[in-house]
Amino acid sequence: MKFILPIIVVKDIQKSKKFYEEVLRQNITLDLGSNITFSDKFAIQADYADLVDADNFHISFNSNDHELYFEENDFDELLRHLEKFSEIHFIHKTKTYPWLQRVIRFYDPDFHIIEIGESMDTIFKNLYNLGMTIDEISEKTCHPIEYIKKSLDL
Repeated sequence: MKFILPIIVVKDIQKSKKFYEEVLRQNITLDLGSNITFSDKFAIQADYADLVDADNFHISFNSNDHELYFEENDFDELLRHLEKFSEIHFIHKTKTYPWLQRVIRFYDPDFHIIEIGESMDTIFKNLYNLGMTIDEISEKTCHPIEYIKKSLDL
């Protein structure tokens, strides 16, 4: 058995398609009308109750029980990009965790949680370029030394 991708149920396929293309800059690899697959290996699906042939099938949106996680190398540029979309409902603006990763969370049109984190590879590279040793980077970011070395191709 092979896992292929998660499918997110949406109310309005066109609204969600626009959101994922414009806000999250996702590229469509397959558009079947009520099912759209994106290059980052997830899909959105409309008319789910009909698809599973269940008359009493209840879909609960805004459950806050999962999120889609993305990473961005240029986090500052991402923040400028997101400012263009006044309709975004933020859970929180930029938050920096003890391991130095900045993240932002908000909802998609159906209130699925979207998290975008600054790429840890970028953080490692920036710290290394500032003259920190691998041991210092490991201590500062709470990541294993071998993981950091692999990320930096050392």
